[in-house]
Parts: sequence; C-alpha cells; structure tokens
Amino acid sequence: MKKQVLNDVKIRNQVKKDCYSYQLVCVTKTTKKNWEINYTEGTDSTSDKNLAEENLNYDVKPKEYFKDEKVDLIVPNTGVYFKCENCNGKGTVILLKQKCSCGNGQNVEADSTSFTCNKCNKFQETTAQRCTCKNGQIRKILRIQVEFKNEYFSYFYNPCKLPESYFKNLKGKQIYYEANTEGRVNELKNFEISDVVQQSKKAIGLFENAIAQKHFILSYPVWKCDYTLKEDNFYLIGNESNVYAPSYPSRTCSIL
Repeated sequence: MKKQVLNDVKIRNQVKKDCYSYQLVCVTKTTKKNWEINYTEGTDSTSDKNLAEENLNYDVKPKEYFKDEKVDLIVPNTGVYFKCENCNGKGTVILLKQKCSCGNGQNVEADSTSFTCNKCNKFQETTAQRCTCKNGQIRKILRIQVEFKNEYFSYFYNPCKLPESYFKNLKGKQIYYEANTEGRVNELKNFEISDVVQQSKKAIGLFENAIAQKHFILSYPVWKCDYTLKEDNFYLIGNESNVYAPSYPSRTCSIL
C-alpha cells in the first residue's frame, strides 16, 4: 500500500469477537488374524479351548498413543496340530518314480507300493518320499496384525464468516484439553458456545473401535475494524494480528 494512502486511513471503531476451533483425535484399533503353518515360532496351546478365537483384542496396546502404528505378532499358546491330509497322517507320500511312457498321470493311493497303468496296463514302480509336514501332522499358529489409526474430526466456529485459510498458520490459544487412553473422552460441559458443544457430542461417538481419544479447543481473537478510507471494514485475526480486508482496493493489505 502506498504511504499517501496509509495516511488517509483512520480507524473509527473496533469490535472484538472470538472464533473457536474444536479438534478431536480418535485412536481406532482393528485386528486381522491368520492361522499359518509354522513349526518353529510361538508356543503350543495348553488348553482344549482356543482362547485366541474367543478374544480378538489380545490386549495389544500401541507403543505411543495418537500415532499411527501397525503391530505384527504371534499369539502365545496358540500352536495346534492337525492330521496332514496330504500324507493321511503317515509322514510320507507315495510318488511314481517316473511317469508312464504312455503319458498317463494317474495318482497313486497313499497306501500303495506299486500300481498298473490303467491306460496301457504297464506296471509302474513307486517310491516313498518324506511329506512336507512333521511326522504326519500340520502345526498351525495364530498370527495377528493390529493396526492403530488416528481418525480426526474438526469444527470451526466462525461468527465473523472469515475465510478459514486465514487461521491455518495461527497458533491460537488452547483453552480446553482432555485426553483418555482408556476409552472415549467426556462430553463438553459448561462451554459457552452451544454449537461447539453439540459438535463435540457428535464427534465423540462418531468412530467405531475407539480405544483412546483426545480433544481440545483453540480460541482466536478477531477485531473488526471500521475505517474511513472507504465505508467498509477490515479484520485483525489472532494474536498475530493478521489482516483480512476483503473490500480494500489492493490485493495485499499492509495497514499495520
């Protein structure tokens, strides 16, 4: 703004209003399970009941709350054994030493030692090979993947109807804060702006699988200033006194 124009600006009136930013962060927890064949990791089950199937929470907690995190682990005491279907529990499988010269690829029964090709009637030799299982049994353990993810909710109370982009780089003053790492936070009480209270109530119950929440309110002082250069007004926003002058003839306002 040119200096001669600045000299003509006279502020006639100032009215202060407060804008508020309500923010909620919710930590959600999702668990995926997979029974995998594994002979070396984990410990075997000591109970007839599979407790891992009954409880999908597994008491896994994040290393640090309110940060996205993925945890991959084997649940203790979930090793269980099943009869191998490939070898029928024998530990070995019967295979042809070589395919029949006629090209027949007929399977051999597990309890066979030899067989005659049903196509060319030629005798076929077989051999016993160790199965990939362990002594005729398959061991499975339960591996879980737990994901902790932050979900966000924000509401901006803006009675001055200013562009919200003007507040992005402002710190604001924190006037309320609550965090709960054991569940949901409490609803706002006795806050003067009913719109903020209602939005907070909505946000707290918004996300499923919530294990922790925190919410806070930031306030931004705004001064509406009337000036005589033009019958209009501009705004001083936040403690940083950023200027918003929507009707001023210049795109860049440098009144202060």
